[in-house]
Amino acid sequence: MVISLNILTQLENLPLEFLKKRSVKNEESYLQFRKEIQTKHISFLKKHKSALITDISEVITDNSGNVIENLSVLTDLPDTKLREEWTWDFDLKKSDYYSKKSVFKVSAMIF
Repeated sequence: MVISLNILTQLENLPLEFLKKRSVKNEESYLQFRKEIQTKHISFLKKHKSALITDISEVITDNSGNVIENLSVLTDLPDTKLREEWTWDFDLKKSDYYSKKSVFKVSAMIF
């Protein structure tokens, strides 16, 4: 079994940093690059008995109650028979955002 645990949205980080230092592209090109990496990873997982657990978005709430949701998965996640979703409150001490609360929406599925 192949297990993809919290890496789908991290796979593009190093290659994207490299590209940004060495080429001048627009933001749309970078988004397309990220989407393509995520799509290829899911395509690989679908060829094998696999489990995918990934953040799908970050939800940020400021002290005024304003909510912003930033999608981290840019490709379509496939429909699967087994799928669970939940909110991960990973930073209970607010070490990243002193005036904001950040949680992740997470999805888990079996192919």
